[in-house]
Amino acid sequence: MCEEIIVNSKKICSLRLGMILLVVVVYLTACAQNEGASPYSDDEDQKELSTAVTEKSKSAFNSQEYDFRCADSILGMETSDQIFSDICGTKCRPPTADELKKIESCHVEFSERQDSQKVEQGVESDVITSVAEESLSVVEDISGDSMDVEDHHVGFDPESYDIGCIDGILGEAVSDEIMPDICGNACRELSHEELDLIKVCMSDEGATISGDSSHHHHGKQIAVPTALPEGVVAAVLKSVELPEPSYIVSENNTCDQLTGSECADIQWEPVNDLRAGEYTAIQIAPSNPDIVYAGIDSNDMSLYKSIDKGETWKLIHITGHTSGIAVSPTDPDVVVYTNLEGPMHRSVDGGLTWSSIDDGAIEEVMKVDESQEGADIFTAIVFSPDNGDIAYTSTVKGMYRSGTDDGPIDIFVSNNSGEYWEHAGVCETCGGAKFLAVQPGDSSVVWAATNNGVQVSRDGGATWSGNLLSEYTLQNEMLGVALRPGDPNTILAAGAESGMFRSTDGGVTWESVNTGLDTKLLHHVTFASSNSDVAYVATHEGVYRSDNAGLSWIERNNGLQYKFTTPIAVDPSNENIVLAGSASEVYTTHPNHYNPGLHEGEGLYKTVDGGENWFRSDTGVDEAKLVQMGTHPLLPFNLWADGESGRGAFFTPDAGENWLFSPNHAAHYPMVFAFSQTLPTEIYLTSWMNDGELMTSKDEGHNWTDLAPLIAAGVSDETRELGLYDDSKRRWLHLHGLAVAASDSNVIYVGSVHDTVYPDVEFNLTGAHIFKSVDGGESFVEMSNGFPIETRTSINVIVIHPTNPDIAYAMTSLHETEVAIGIYKTEDGGENWRPINNGLDLYTNDLQMDSISYDTLYAATERGVYKTSNGGEKWNRVSAGIPDDMPVIDLAIDQINPLVLYAITPDHVYRTRNGGDRWHVVDYGLPLLTSSEVASAQSEIPYPNDLARSNAAKSGHSIYGRTFAQDRSLEIDATGRVLYVVVKTKASDKYGPEYHKIRRLYRAILLPLTSVEYQFEVEGKTISVESTSHVYGMTYDKGLREIRFTSAGPVGTLGKTSINIPEDMIPGSYIVSVEGIIVDTLSDDGYVTFEYDHSGRNEVVISNK
Repeated sequence: MCEEIIVNSKKICSLRLGMILLVVVVYLTACAQNEGASPYSDDEDQKELSTAVTEKSKSAFNSQEYDFRCADSILGMETSDQIFSDICGTKCRPPTADELKKIESCHVEFSERQDSQKVEQGVESDVITSVAEESLSVVEDISGDSMDVEDHHVGFDPESYDIGCIDGILGEAVSDEIMPDICGNACRELSHEELDLIKVCMSDEGATISGDSSHHHHGKQIAVPTALPEGVVAAVLKSVELPEPSYIVSENNTCDQLTGSECADIQWEPVNDLRAGEYTAIQIAPSNPDIVYAGIDSNDMSLYKSIDKGETWKLIHITGHTSGIAVSPTDPDVVVYTNLEGPMHRSVDGGLTWSSIDDGAIEEVMKVDESQEGADIFTAIVFSPDNGDIAYTSTVKGMYRSGTDDGPIDIFVSNNSGEYWEHAGVCETCGGAKFLAVQPGDSSVVWAATNNGVQVSRDGGATWSGNLLSEYTLQNEMLGVALRPGDPNTILAAGAESGMFRSTDGGVTWESVNTGLDTKLLHHVTFASSNSDVAYVATHEGVYRSDNAGLSWIERNNGLQYKFTTPIAVDPSNENIVLAGSASEVYTTHPNHYNPGLHEGEGLYKTVDGGENWFRSDTGVDEAKLVQMGTHPLLPFNLWADGESGRGAFFTPDAGENWLFSPNHAAHYPMVFAFSQTLPTEIYLTSWMNDGELMTSKDEGHNWTDLAPLIAAGVSDETRELGLYDDSKRRWLHLHGLAVAASDSNVIYVGSVHDTVYPDVEFNLTGAHIFKSVDGGESFVEMSNGFPIETRTSINVIVIHPTNPDIAYAMTSLHETEVAIGIYKTEDGGENWRPINNGLDLYTNDLQMDSISYDTLYAATERGVYKTSNGGEKWNRVSAGIPDDMPVIDLAIDQINPLVLYAITPDHVYRTRNGGDRWHVVDYGLPLLTSSEVASAQSEIPYPNDLARSNAAKSGHSIYGRTFAQDRSLEIDATGRVLYVVVKTKASDKYGPEYHKIRRLYRAILLPLTSVEYQFEVEGKTISVESTSHVYGMTYDKGLREIRFTSAGPVGTLGKTSINIPEDMIPGSYIVSVEGIIVDTLSDDGYVTFEYDHSGRNEVVISNK
């Protein structure tokens, strides 16, 4: 549990309370074990301890003595990864004195003293926190008494504070008056009250609390819950009950409804596109504004193209994370883009064909020097605006794609439209270039927005000026630079943390030009070619326009559902036509601008009236390679889904009608979603993304915490002795199987993978291992006794007994590894495991448990479906209706009627209505592919003796050249009324010349819907609800005597809700409106019942007549 934050040991004055609580509450919600978060007293004993800890740490830093999550939140993961041995192994660097000072409060000895002093002093916290239980979290109404301000002045050291936190509490205007890197020598002293208020922002007192941490004050970035209006309180969801499961025997074991020769019992339909942001670059072709290119920060959807001014889009290339795009000023078909995981790519036919640029001087860049960390990668790229032959690009050095603070970077130049490149020079102090601009009329003048300010080269990139803004701000990172058309001496520079700067003398002098900007967290800036007075900037808070060449700005956000925008492009012929791309992060090149939360409305937007109105303009841009899904075990219509290598997970509360986006590290190469059955739900996700191999969200997807270091810390002595864990390497695990016990959410099992698919990734845990937590993820211990941990296999699925968490099953598979060895079982909480493979095909793909008879399990294997009725002691094949030896890839079981299961093979979806005795095809509405490749990965193996797989099969189930290809691509809703399946739209997963959508999500709705019982609590009163909808987000307005909530469900279905409201909350009879329309009601036995048509999410309001 987090330690409560105490603000000066006093109650906070009501005028400042709201802002402080937003900061403090979110920190308490998201941090994991930061026991040093509370401010400490100024007594001499405390000072001695602080000094002692610092001096001890300087002489011999032992990362095991520090809470890594506390250090993450203060220094940022990028920095802490360099000093914590669990991650960097033998390649760690010692922390600097400043870093040690900042993480004093993370030291175990320091934290223990803090706790003891709080007990001795009897301090109580006056900060009360509450986070709502559903998808759109809110903060409960909180009040506090006025604060007595002590008459003392402790001094103000700006370097000890997080500027984003100060901005949030005092406001940016006040912050600008006191922070020397902004106000310079004109700063004023803080008042006593201001010093007291910002104590929670001191880095030394625990952590950076702001959601927008600065480049110099790295901190954990946290999604801030939205505060409710005064007098409105959030209802807390206390329980959810599904109907009691029962065996419902069908009179017909096959199909009830035929359409032609097809079974139409299950009718599939495509789900709304999973659209997200992740845009890194947008370029409109200067010679033909109908043609636009957009880059995505994702491996599976790198570059899109539009030929109709951005109305519709087509995926034209897939390589890796796109950083920059350059389009020839004279030929819209000549385009070059940088990829942060490989060479640049170039097309001369508008994206029909591509060639990688890896020869000449570039070839040397792409060679990784094994003696150094990391490799050179390309970031910014630009064509000369009036010479299509000349282009420039830049690289970064070091361990991270974001580069360094002020180290050297290489600059390259092309004199033949990007076909061949030469080394132009070195920018010795750039650190990393985020944006390049070439001066019109003189292509030897190149401007760069860099990690170390704005810099310029006047000799074609050979030499550079150094930071031209060093006298104007200490926050050096710049993300955008733009030259005014017709007046290249007028330059705008967009600061990552410091706002906008403007020069009118070619960069000799600068001024801050932030009038009208509501934030100083800026991204890309651009002038309009058709009107040099017009400029636009994309920011954390939306898009702003200037009509006086950047002297002042006007907010232009109407229609932007989501304001965190990064790239922006203006039609070269019309200054009022603009495209802007949203993102949850600018992660690959700027990891500090990260916007956590559960976001809605991300995408690509367009305006045709200068930003007065925006509308979505990204038809065709959606997740191209969906690979993982997970449904909530209690809440209807709740589905989480993830792409193969995106930057976040998708969530729908209404069976796919609407999607929200939750950025997190684990969503890049995701494996398995798992959910607790506590409320609010805790979500877990495994992956093989380093620094995110196991992540958890305690607030339903708004904020995520990395638990992988705890896995590494729990590796057994046996594993280390066998050489299966390499401490000399940076921590990089591949975790897969995952389960949370339904009867005890503190019990979590996690399994690892011996990965053979990615030989270039140096995983430091080999073999396959099982880990367990009994404290809700606070710690993990390897518990693999009896399991052959040296085996090159994958622990793909873990199933826990619903009422006895000591009983669990670990299923192995061929996915992303070499061998499958069936299923192992523990009956003593993981102390011992044994194989239970009697009669079972060892090449297992999925495992499901009956919700009534817990000894009954079903296994999907490469040779069909197998069933056990005695806990795995004996298995029998139950695949009648499925072709012999046809691999079954995935299973889904109806937990309300567990006789009903669904299965996918490479070719079809099957259903059984009698516990596997008979299966039949239920494909109606799905676009099936014809057979084109080998049907089974197992078919290439001399079964059953040789367990070694051929190279062709090592990519797991992607070798199936048919419609269905992967486990966890078939899921069923908690009520059994909605099915989901991922359909391949191409035979091969390998990318070819046609870069269209690879996979698409379909659903099937089974009627009638099932009622679910909810219990909410509001100020000690219980509100009971029975509904066929997903009911969430309930609030009570005490002044209006009004209850509001969302009833969500798939379009085309009937919602029916009955609600019992305590009479003193809304006395008398009720008026019920759904989406603003009053509906008929029926009152009976204290309940009011009403019906409505689901429209996705319906807003329900209940008030007194």
